[in-house]
Amino acid sequence: MEQKYSVVLCGTWQHEVQVPTSPNSTRRCSNSVMLRVREQYVPVASERVSLLSSVADIEREILNDVLPEITRLEDVMAVVTASLDRQNKRKEALKHQIAAQKSLLFSPIRILPAEILSLIFSYTCCSFEGKPKDMQTLCRGMDRDALNISRTCIFWRNICLSMPTLWTSISINLDTIDRAACPALPIYLARSAKKHLYVNIQHTHPPSDSTEFRDYNTICSMVLPLLVQQNFRFHALKIFGSDPFCLEDRFHLYNLITLGLYNLERIRRHYDFAWLNSADNLRTVELVHYSSLNGIQCLKDKFYKNVNELSIREHSPVTAMWTISKFPCITDLDLEIEDGHCSSLRSILTNGMTDLVLPKLDCLDITSDTYGCSNEDPITQFLLKITAPCLTSLGLFCSDDNTWSHADFVDFITRSGIQSRLLQLQLRGPAFGEHELIDTLTTLTGLINLEIWPNSSSLTENLLSRLAFRPQETAFLPSLKGLSLSIDHVLSRPEMIVETIASRVRIPRTSSIKRLRIFDLEYHSCINDGVLSQVRELQSEILSGGIKKLCDARSSCCICEGAQDDD
Repeated sequence: MEQKYSVVLCGTWQHEVQVPTSPNSTRRCSNSVMLRVREQYVPVASERVSLLSSVADIEREILNDVLPEITRLEDVMAVVTASLDRQNKRKEALKHQIAAQKSLLFSPIRILPAEILSLIFSYTCCSFEGKPKDMQTLCRGMDRDALNISRTCIFWRNICLSMPTLWTSISINLDTIDRAACPALPIYLARSAKKHLYVNIQHTHPPSDSTEFRDYNTICSMVLPLLVQQNFRFHALKIFGSDPFCLEDRFHLYNLITLGLYNLERIRRHYDFAWLNSADNLRTVELVHYSSLNGIQCLKDKFYKNVNELSIREHSPVTAMWTISKFPCITDLDLEIEDGHCSSLRSILTNGMTDLVLPKLDCLDITSDTYGCSNEDPITQFLLKITAPCLTSLGLFCSDDNTWSHADFVDFITRSGIQSRLLQLQLRGPAFGEHELIDTLTTLTGLINLEIWPNSSSLTENLLSRLAFRPQETAFLPSLKGLSLSIDHVLSRPEMIVETIASRVRIPRTSSIKRLRIFDLEYHSCINDGVLSQVRELQSEILSGGIKKLCDARSSCCICEGAQDDD
């Protein structure tokens, strides 16, 4: 409502006073007051009460008119004050954030170029090589290292997006993956830009009558179709648990190079692996704890013909031999015999299976824990049934309580005709006698690398003496360039180590024997420091290699304590 004012001129004060006017009695009262002011009238005492009452009425009327506006302005001021407080707090937070960012500018990682960061990222996001127990610990059921790195900052994000290979390693645990993690899979498939994929899957069927079965089917319907659509990109595939693709007939694994099957003991039907028949370009196969006789051994021949590397672990001997027989073109074989399956190995292999010829085998490693095998050693029994005419590298690894048969080993070497062809020999545990080992090494004239690990019966001063070079004698292992010794017992003359190595290093130029270039030594504290310092001096001057102590001087060691008792 528009408020009208009357101007009152006070002649005494020479000041104008604006008095609001209204149609009520206040207007009449104000008019009489104005007249009296102009006449310079001095009111008597009786009129002062009336005048003060009139002034009070005028003040109340003015206040009543402007009070809503004052209230509104106070509310506005409260809102402005609260907003100002929020802005001040935000300003302080920004100051702290800017200070933190400025501190990062001086961080060592900030100065790393994109090339170094890309290399670090590659090592961080490399293909998953863990065991099934490691697959079970994947956060939210999927390895998302590349995704987490790309979310650090815009600089790292640009580096990650410029590296398609960073997104090619996909590890999924179908048993623990949640729905929130499923959208990460399409991101990986898109950002990998049609590159080869390295896929690892942990998979275990839940009971069909459990509540987890419905959730499991939902998760599989979100994940597996995406992988099936990209199967032509699979370069390496490792499956832990059981086969998630057993019902798939649309697979085209033409580019699959590496296949790993781990703990697939539930598979009993050969047609469960029918989807693998399209993988006819395989180069590497690894089978771990796979006990079925009707699975991967019953595929089409084209599945086996191009495989070069075969690794079989935790298998029964019969299953292992049958599986090996399906891969005629392998060049590298890593065989590990499962515990408790070797009690009747000789009779099974001798009577139930013909000799196995591996014409292209170049590298053979056999590992066996002979616990419970009191009558026969599984390693030598395998060698009894295998012929490998092109073998150049042989590694034999077994426990100390083995029932090793040196005659079977010699028969394998002779039958394969590799005396001059064998270039590398690793012996870790086989119970060679001193003279048996020397006689065997004498026939291996082409041997370049020799590793002899703990066995007190064979690594003696006599062997060290034969390894030493003497111009007047026939050369022993004339082509030897690398030697690794692990001495777990007391030598009566440990200085023979230095004498032997020095003689193999300081070879006359006119000699046909090769100079030793690599020497590795593992020892106990019973070898004195003088011998070790001389060996280190030889290594620093001419040789390459390392020296490793097998025991700690602060802890008890039966070998070293026995040496002190003898002294």
